[in-house]
Amino acid sequence: MNAGPVKVHNTKDLFNRETRFCNLVFSEAKRGKTTLAGSLDRFTKKYRGKPTLFIACEAADGGGTATIMEMGVDYVMPQNHSELKGIIDWLKTDTKYGGVVFDNLTDGV
Repeated sequence: MNAGPVKVHNTKDLFNRETRFCNLVFSEAKRGKTTLAGSLDRFTKKYRGKPTLFIACEAADGGGTATIMEMGVDYVMPQNHSELKGIIDWLKTDTKYGGVVFDNLTDGV
């Protein structure tokens, strides 16, 4: 449907399988950044039909994923720069995952 020469859109169609997001979340420790990022898995499953992959780099059990344990999010824990580069190279052609979270950049570097 058009409103004159302009197509009419509906907000319920705003997010779909073609939608892409890029976000940087920066905050003090224990403010919910990992929990917020973990919710991306539910979003990508709903709108892209694919799970999210966490690249967990914190120096903690599960690479810092303990706070999202109940969410059941897939994650990898690179142990060095070579493994991290290998994951990133692999993701260039991956079709399984609809989202990627890098948590956390400071420890990853």
